[in-house]
Amino acid sequence: PTISECTEKFGVSRGTIQEAFAILESSGSVVTEKRGKKGAIIQNKDDQLLYQYAQLDSITASMPTPLNQYLMGLATAICRSMAKSSAPFTFAFIQGAYNRVKALRKNTYDMVITSYMAAKNFLTEYNELEIAMILNDCLYSKEYVIVVNSPNVTGLRDGMTFGFDPTCSDQLAIINRLSCDYDLKLLKVPYASSRFALKNHTVDAIVHRREAWLEQFASKITILPAKGYKAEMDVPVILVNKQNYGMDRLIRSFLDEKECAQIQNA
Repeated sequence: PTISECTEKFGVSRGTIQEAFAILESSGSVVTEKRGKKGAIIQNKDDQLLYQYAQLDSITASMPTPLNQYLMGLATAICRSMAKSSAPFTFAFIQGAYNRVKALRKNTYDMVITSYMAAKNFLTEYNELEIAMILNDCLYSKEYVIVVNSPNVTGLRDGMTFGFDPTCSDQLAIINRLSCDYDLKLLKVPYASSRFALKNHTVDAIVHRREAWLEQFASKITILPAKGYKAEMDVPVILVNKQNYGMDRLIRSFLDEKECAQIQNA
């Protein structure tokens, strides 16, 4: 970018920008070639030195607790792909997209993984967030279904108690859609504990991702399609904070969507 573009982007004077470039050049962080009126072109750069100047000691991401094979595979894929970075990469596993986004807005993490559906909703609510990558070839998790703790149920009825986690934005969207058609009793239950609430008959039903554990209870439950479910809930997205300048491009330089998909599938 030109000096004028940098002064506008960072809200500082031309002298400050020129001094910053001079420091980077004299330290060997970047090597440039002067081309007169065309400006200077970066010929080479030292990532380790640049990370030191950016005070980028590590890159931290947050995603849901990998409680199923799809999230395990996604976590492994992102970790292996981010291993190309000169800065150490770490994961913080936090349940609930609202909880992860809250931390991202405080710059606690450099990026968070949510579903595409959740990401679009957050972007309308928080202007400081943006999508760094959409991992179209990867799977966030299997589709949502309604699980009722009784066999041979043909449909929902008024008065049923549903367990829900208000920090899980996709699950909450489906619950809100169901509540338009039925008079449901809602009970707050952490997503990770919802299947135990179902098993103990604390709730009549839950909205849950289709996972392997459902097969173990096949004779005791009924699985119904989740009205309000959308395919965008299955696509993983990487969200970043715009104030964390350059992080989106940094992530894209390391993460390879095709590679991540191959690792997750394996």
